[in-house]
Amino acid sequence: MNCHSWYLYFISLLCISINDCLAQGIQPYFHQYTTEEGLPSSETYYLLQDRTGYIWIATDNGIARFDGYTFEVLGREQGLEDEVVFSIQEDREGKIWVSTYSGAVFYYQNERFHPFEHNELLRSMKQQLHLITLQDVSFPKGMLFSVREKGLFYLTSAGAVQWLTEQFSNGVYIYHHTESDKVLVHDNRISKHSDGVIVAFDSQQEKWDSIGVVNAEVGRIVQALKGHESGAEQLLLVGTSRILVLENSVLKNEVDTSLNPMPYAFQGRNDDYFLCTDSGGGLHYFRLSTAGEFIDYRILLTEHSIAYGLLDRQGGLWVCSRDAGLFYAPYPKVAYFAEEQGLPKSKTLSLSLANDSVFFAGYMDGSVYYHNYRSGNSKSLFPEDTRQAYEASSLYFDQRSSYLYSNKHKFFYQTGSLLPTINRESYPENEQYVLKSIREFHGLSSQNERELLFDTYGALGALDLDEGTISIIYKSPPGERLVFNAYYKDQNNDSWVGTLHGLNQFDEAEGTFSLKSFGQDALNKRVEEIVQLPNGAFIFGTRGSGLIYHATDTSYVINQSQGLVANNIRNLHLSSGTDLWVATLRGISKLQFDGEGDVKSIRSFGLPHGLVSEEVYDIQCRDESVWLATGKGVLQFRVPPPVSASPAPIIQTLYINGERCAECLDDELALAHQDNNLAIEFRTINYRMQGQIQYRYRHQAAAAWQFTRQNQVNYIDLNPGQYLFEIQSQNQDGQWSQSSQMQFIIKTPWFRHWLFQTGLVASAFGLFAFFFIQRDRRRLKDQTYLRKIDSLEKAALHAQMNPHFIFNSLTSIQNFILRNEKKKAVTYLAKFARLIRMTLNVSMKGIHSLAEELDSINNYLNLEQIRYGQGFSYRVDVAANLPPTTILLPPLLIQPFIENAIKHGLKERKSGGKVEVLFSGKPELLEVRIIDNGIGIDLKEADTTNSAGMDITRRRLELMRHRGDSTPVLKIELLRDTAGEIAGTVIIIFIQTQQHETQPKDLTQPY
Repeated sequence: MNCHSWYLYFISLLCISINDCLAQGIQPYFHQYTTEEGLPSSETYYLLQDRTGYIWIATDNGIARFDGYTFEVLGREQGLEDEVVFSIQEDREGKIWVSTYSGAVFYYQNERFHPFEHNELLRSMKQQLHLITLQDVSFPKGMLFSVREKGLFYLTSAGAVQWLTEQFSNGVYIYHHTESDKVLVHDNRISKHSDGVIVAFDSQQEKWDSIGVVNAEVGRIVQALKGHESGAEQLLLVGTSRILVLENSVLKNEVDTSLNPMPYAFQGRNDDYFLCTDSGGGLHYFRLSTAGEFIDYRILLTEHSIAYGLLDRQGGLWVCSRDAGLFYAPYPKVAYFAEEQGLPKSKTLSLSLANDSVFFAGYMDGSVYYHNYRSGNSKSLFPEDTRQAYEASSLYFDQRSSYLYSNKHKFFYQTGSLLPTINRESYPENEQYVLKSIREFHGLSSQNERELLFDTYGALGALDLDEGTISIIYKSPPGERLVFNAYYKDQNNDSWVGTLHGLNQFDEAEGTFSLKSFGQDALNKRVEEIVQLPNGAFIFGTRGSGLIYHATDTSYVINQSQGLVANNIRNLHLSSGTDLWVATLRGISKLQFDGEGDVKSIRSFGLPHGLVSEEVYDIQCRDESVWLATGKGVLQFRVPPPVSASPAPIIQTLYINGERCAECLDDELALAHQDNNLAIEFRTINYRMQGQIQYRYRHQAAAAWQFTRQNQVNYIDLNPGQYLFEIQSQNQDGQWSQSSQMQFIIKTPWFRHWLFQTGLVASAFGLFAFFFIQRDRRRLKDQTYLRKIDSLEKAALHAQMNPHFIFNSLTSIQNFILRNEKKKAVTYLAKFARLIRMTLNVSMKGIHSLAEELDSINNYLNLEQIRYGQGFSYRVDVAANLPPTTILLPPLLIQPFIENAIKHGLKERKSGGKVEVLFSGKPELLEVRIIDNGIGIDLKEADTTNSAGMDITRRRLELMRHRGDSTPVLKIELLRDTAGEIAGTVIIIFIQTQQHETQPKDLTQPY
């Protein structure tokens, strides 16, 4: 058994020596809720998160239920006879039970509190006992209560009282409630100095089993916690002087705490534990190692009396205090440094990290502070009640020399003690320029890691970090004072300067500036920040246009439309080479670039992600932490994991013509025609969003979504009909929830009933009968026409790819392989696959350009040429007046004729065959000639001998012809030589086409 009292003894010595406890340095940011925010009292005792997600708060003035927007106060008006509530429980059915100071118990159902049937018995017991508190409403034999002096008892449904803690007069009783994972304890030892047996309740055997012994030195045991150690059943018994660590029912360790009084303790995540202390002792947070030793220890909410706490389902920490209301930390792991740690109330403008426990911060009031966030020690770098006259807008700490540089001074920081020595020095004088104050440090030169670049009013300079000397590189001519926002020396030793009027390349030798916009208008305006990625590309931060990415061969904009948190950039920080952090006055963004400079991801963060203020002025990174200088102090931010699921809204209330209808949300609602003014209230429970939740809604499935940040939708004068109201909410990572729905019907009034309407229609029907009949006939004719086109196109699809061609192509591939002509097989297979893919693609689209038709024809002819062993040659030509990209025509009109020319026209030629496909005519009417030098065709039998594909294509062409146009769509002619012998065939087809305009591509966009 190891005792670690020396650990806290050492802490107490530190507290005496530096007047600040080591454990108090790191604090999360808490939202505080008091009576001003709607709590019925600032004296709070207990918390519960129910299965829906509501937070219930027990106070000395009733119950409050919180949904993230408002506190709904429940008290006497809702039937709660005793408003001093000490405990809240939820049963398996979802009913809420409360235990009051009088001993009485009430349950909440249908928006009312109802008294427990055995309240008179409990009140009579309360007269002899100090405090009776309901602990478990799901106990197998009844309802379980605890009594501070006497122990645990349960009350049966018949009203019988059965005590559980009577067997051992000096026992420490432990009851584990499996479903809620809570553990109850009662220390029944006669004296706190006596030994006692530790017993645990076995719910299956319904008896107490001994699991250990507690010695006389241990004070009273007030709480038991179930540990999270994997592979071991761990239990922590929290006493007024020590914590006992039990593992697998064996007492493993004792840790000294000396925290008295302590009303409650609760678990965090993994090995995190919280101890609630009274009398202004605060909330004690600690973690234990596997050996039961402290590995982290802090005191949160110092000087407050803490009664109870819990972690909600999102991981947020809720704490009840007896003196200051309710506290909520959305991200308990995020550390916050402000007034509570001895730092100024002023806005934090700059930040510089010294080591793994120290940072320096500059403030708007001109002060600069040292802070050790391990010990909690803070120190102003200026004498008491004095500070520099300028805003401390920029700081730089040099790790090598241990110097901190600010606007007007440099400070030597000497480590090695709990109270470091920090000496202030002035910058050396410069003969060329009287340096009054540095405006901003712009980082190290890419060519010299010991050269710190800066700007001052009307000048650019460099500070030698080794020599401590200042060089003025440029100063404005007399009468001018340029304002420089960014100054950067890149990998090629070129200097870049951002000003109020754009980006400039600075020639140091000549002292001249030349504007550079790289085709981006935003770079002609205010440029605030410049960084360079490892691949040499630049990122320029602007005020109003977001980020500009510029590389040798590309430039593009990254702004809010791509997910950037805001377009007004305040600060950029490059970490890990490819992670770029962006600070704005509306939060921060993290951009990840790949090796080629493309944006892999953008993620933005604001108040719902743990920021204490969306005004972020400076960013620094160390390991997994991101340090932020904000309008409310310094924040050690940790990136939360993305939240993919968003809770669905709860439809809470329906108002009909201004009257609340409590029972209207249960079933489908049928309303009279005059009840058509509706107001629907809804809530999404997401406490991290602080009530700033985006909703979208609609009242018909086909209607467009409407967006709002209000939690009520009003519908005025709705028309009769059936409605389906849908509402969704968006979480902090932009994910939309599932829909919550409410169906309702507004009935039709008598004067709009179908019988009445039918009479009116019948009276007017005769006047319009002829019109409707003619219209229907025309519609039926058009439908028949369209069905015929559709049928022919489907038939064409079956005929487009001749099965013989596919079979022959596969046979050719097989022969190539058998002859070990691998290269020919691969080439043929690739071309064949491409033709198949092109055919399927254009068949689905139904129309394509002449350029795509030409590509398909060439590919098909090339395949056939390979299959026939180069037995023929071909030529495809287009007249100069035909723009291939803008002419649109149906696919595969020409291929059947080409196939026929090869298959039938050239079938007796072993070599010397020729096929020509010539496009001429006008863009709106193409004339296509397919010419072969084959055996010709019998014109009398052409209709019967042509392929099915040619026949279908002829009918398609006829259907495409303008109505009333009798011009032939297909002509077939024979070619003859000088001797009059048949020398080939010419097929001429005429195709009606469409036109479209080509839209120029916006090359400035990144995607």
